Amino acid sequence: MATAAPAEIREPRVVDEIPSSVVDRLNRIFSHLPSGVDSKTGSVWSPPRLEVLPGDPSVYIDRGVIENLHFRSNESSAAYLEEDGRPGSIDRDHVRKILDSLYYQTWIATSRSVDFEVELWRRVPIFAEQDAPDFIEFLSSLPAGKKHVVELDEHGSGFHMHYCLSRGDKKRRTDVLFTFHPKEPEGSPDTLYWEKHGRGKALKKASPDDFGIGRREGIHSSCCQLMRTVGKTEFKPPANKAEILFPVQP
Repeated sequence: MATAAPAEIREPRVVDEIPSSVVDRLNRIFSHLPSGVDSKTGSVWSPPRLEVLPGDPSVYIDRGVIENLHFRSNESSAAYLEEDGRPGSIDRDHVRKILDSLYYQTWIATSRSVDFEVELWRRVPIFAEQDAPDFIEFLSSLPAGKKHVVELDEHGSGFHMHYCLSRGDKKRRTDVLFTFHPKEPEGSPDTLYWEKHGRGKALKKASPDDFGIGRREGIHSSCCQLMRTVGKTEFKPPANKAEILFPVQP
């Protein structure tokens, strides 16, 4: 049976990441914002755009990138509202869902076993009302017919865990994500859920349906160690399509 080593808790990384799916979503939204020239200063401004290398699951960032996103998206949104602003046609609930789908991930801790690792990450919203109020107003001012610019999915904020395969010093992140249900009580059996996530050639495909009982127990042990460092109530809820990894279902 693959047993889990004690969770190794380290200081959060300086560099965080935005998943490629979120990058695509941001760029679709930004494509509706204008470029222009400030009539007072003559400076040229344009909406932000993020680039992710083909096949990469994420774009790696530091906190300065987030601050730049706030500034440039707010600047372009203010110009949009001044020229083309109209009463909001996308309801605020939908805007909140859009904002929930725009997040970056910050690494918290890792639990290592013989041939796999489980990484604990936290999803953090990129935008809040105080960060870019004009950008948020811009979202609600888009014509209702343009809701398709954002394909909402089942992310949610909070903690989640990435399943990685390891051999010696080499590690490869897979397309499998683990989470606990925040509304379930902490304590046995601490049901662990898995779901597919992300895309890109950099992610190795894994098939939890094929895991034996030993592998499932080892992963569950690792995930429980990490879960207890932050509390189950802080995890993102499982997606509707998530499946139970452990305990094994009859």
